[in-house]
Amino acid sequence: MKNASRIFALVLALAMLMSLSAFASGDPSGAAADEDLIAIESIDDLKVSSYATLDAVATRSQDNGFIYVGYDVVDGELTGESNWTGDITDITLNNAVTGAGFTAVRASGEMSDVTVNGGTLVLTNGANDSEGEHASDFTGMGAAFVSYDGAKLTVKDVDVTTDGFVRAGVIVDHGAVGWIEDSSFVTYGANPLTEAYDGYVNSATTSKMLSPPWVLGIQGGIRTVNVLDTEATFVLVNSTMASGGWGVVSTDGCTKPTLIIIDSELSILPESEGGMDSGAALYGDAYNAYGSGYGAYLIGSCDEQYYGSVVSGATFGAIAREGYATYQSSKGDIQVVSAKGEDLGTVKGQGNVSEINTVIGVMTHSSEDVGLTYTDGTIINTAAETVLYRSSGHADFVFDNAVVNPGNGVIVQMIDDDDSTVGMGDFSTMGFNTALIEAAGMPSQNGNETGESASNEMANVVFMNGDYEGDLYNGTGYYGQAGDVMNVTVGENAALEGAIALTETFHGVPYSAEAKAFADAADGVEYVFIDKDFNVTDKEADAAYIQFTQFTIDQYYMLCRMMNHIYSNGYAGVNVTVEKDGEWDVTGESLISYLKVEGTVKGELTENADGTLTLVPSAKTVPAGEYGSYVEANVAAAQSMGNAGGSAEPEGITTNNTASDAPSAEAPAAVGASVEDAFVEYIHEWLLNELENNSSMTIEQIEDEFMPLIEAGDYVSFPAEMLWNGMLNTGMPMTFEEFAAQY
Repeated sequence: MKNASRIFALVLALAMLMSLSAFASGDPSGAAADEDLIAIESIDDLKVSSYATLDAVATRSQDNGFIYVGYDVVDGELTGESNWTGDITDITLNNAVTGAGFTAVRASGEMSDVTVNGGTLVLTNGANDSEGEHASDFTGMGAAFVSYDGAKLTVKDVDVTTDGFVRAGVIVDHGAVGWIEDSSFVTYGANPLTEAYDGYVNSATTSKMLSPPWVLGIQGGIRTVNVLDTEATFVLVNSTMASGGWGVVSTDGCTKPTLIIIDSELSILPESEGGMDSGAALYGDAYNAYGSGYGAYLIGSCDEQYYGSVVSGATFGAIAREGYATYQSSKGDIQVVSAKGEDLGTVKGQGNVSEINTVIGVMTHSSEDVGLTYTDGTIINTAAETVLYRSSGHADFVFDNAVVNPGNGVIVQMIDDDDSTVGMGDFSTMGFNTALIEAAGMPSQNGNETGESASNEMANVVFMNGDYEGDLYNGTGYYGQAGDVMNVTVGENAALEGAIALTETFHGVPYSAEAKAFADAADGVEYVFIDKDFNVTDKEADAAYIQFTQFTIDQYYMLCRMMNHIYSNGYAGVNVTVEKDGEWDVTGESLISYLKVEGTVKGELTENADGTLTLVPSAKTVPAGEYGSYVEANVAAAQSMGNAGGSAEPEGITTNNTASDAPSAEAPAAVGASVEDAFVEYIHEWLLNELENNSSMTIEQIEDEFMPLIEAGDYVSFPAEMLWNGMLNTGMPMTFEEFAAQY
């Protein structure tokens, strides 16, 4: 099924390339970017009358060798054409800069070395004036600082406040370096649910992304930092950055960027400070301390390094799609090396440990190879689980001399990807459906176990050098998605207290009168009661849980919040190895596939008829040896979905938004790989025709420039039935049955 999944990369590429080619042509005005920028002569109530032309600078490479200091606006009038245009090596900013749609400082060119020493920047009016309709934070317009095309921009001792859509603090692009030191950034953004332009569609298309795809479980209107394109580098030293919602530091549309965060603080603002709703009305007052968004995003084989830094207030400390992050202390001298391998200097660390104070520590999403290491005393305090794996990719999580405090008692939660349940409803805009619909009851009861699949992936979880307390659950293999494998290693000098189990999952919360009242009052929310035996019940008095069978984009924070019922579907796997000098103290019912004991396992083991192993708390110890059958992840069949050079978040949308037991188009069993290959080729040609008809590029340019990137990716497999249902819901020109009948 590798070919089948290529369709989805092509689908996403279609929307991306259509928007990028339109930008490159200078649409909608057709004028060159420089002319658009300089020709603006009047502002009406701080609104640029020709704002629609400004996204023509999307290529971010038309002004080599120059920087721009944004326009001054006083009492609604421009004071001059611009403050600066030229080759500048040092700038001091003493006054606030306001306006609509202008970049304050833009550095570009391989020989450009720009330093900004001191000052205050205030960039406002993004939301009220533009409502986000003609801009994207992929363009760099509206940002406080932009460094691109190989430039090196250094900003020291600057205070920045921005308000409105696409008012990013820093954009770093195309091999450039952005270095921020001893500075403070607050980017408030705007609320996309209430302040976006009429007709806004929540989308993964780069030209339309003034907020994150809600399928990530977050909302908001700004990324404080966005690192783009090839081998760009962002360095943050002894500074603070805060976002009103979406993200603080992000990589996107990129290949091999580097982020280095030293002795700094990254935060998402809570609703009380101008941020987005975190779901406090549902989850409790403690959630008032959180906003909605991530501390960092990983994509494009990024390298992210955190030294003695703090991430707080976010839904996720990080969302990881492809790349690696290490959280460690800032002891000693820290050598700073760019993504290109250049030595950028040495920073003397303050000796702090890294700390993550978020709802969830990290969430992997439609991931390729992902690796996160928490070491050197790193502290992870979460309101919910430490790690949420909701993907079809290979992920490594290493805890080495770390402190882990999961608020819900769960260190690792593996679930199927919510993207597939939400689905995409509008192919022309790459717009997501605005509701999640889930069948009532457990998947084992409502017929939504996926069953055998050719593909699955794995999460490797390693504990070393420390005492760890919490549970680990693998709840994958439902609603058309493959069961994945969790490999748990309790290694050298590590002790784990907790349960490890195969489960089935459902969207919900433990029953409470407050949760029911919220569900009754919220528009678009439907629910059922689940009793202590995990059966649907009509009796509220018997309710142990509330399962949310439907909720909408307005309740975005309800995505990713799952409850577990211990259960084996026969295809997901859990392999546990307790190495010499390691110890696992079983503190709750555990259900696993395989156990290798070299160290100490405290618990009583039972080998089940289906080949699984049950362990329960006991004063007994399990003798050294191997038990059960090791489950191999079929990595060869489950090639991770490529991102064509690091595409916009997220990918992998696969199914329509209908109840899981609704009638669906099924792939005929007699149809083999030849039909799949032909279907891929058919869709390929159809997409090329669409591109030719909807962009300024020729079919030859598309083939030469973009298709090699798409074809070079490694793609995740999807079950055939899921694939064809997805095709039906994203506007494909024929169903699988119609196609199969022709071939």
